Amino acid sequence: MKPDFNIDNLCLSFYNSITLLFSEIDGRFYGGGVLELTPREFRALPMHMLKASFTQKNKFIDAMTKGIEDQNELFSYSNNAVRKHLGLDDVQWRQIISAHITIRNHRLRHGSKLSKRGPIAR
Repeated sequence: MKPDFNIDNLCLSFYNSITLLFSEIDGRFYGGGVLELTPREFRALPMHMLKASFTQKNKFIDAMTKGIEDQNELFSYSNNAVRKHLGLDDVQWRQIISAHITIRNHRLRHGSKLSKRGPIAR
């Protein structure tokens, strides 16, 4: 991290629908549905750096450590900040969220198909 950046803010800034959509597009997956991003691909992701309050950071960390049941709740702070920054309306924002979910589900379906095949013969 550069000295003037905060790792907590970087983590919180990453978890929004636009950045995750681009990570699905630019990243790759091989098997099992795991997404891989090289450092170069990660640096190319569009990311609006947020400066979250202590309470917002703790709320995000709590949601991550307890398990993600509702992504809307987890992404709410960063999604709202990015949406406001870009000036997107409801329709545009729903399209971004839908695109992210569609591409993520495609990747995860491939992972579940591979895992159902059983062990790889050697």
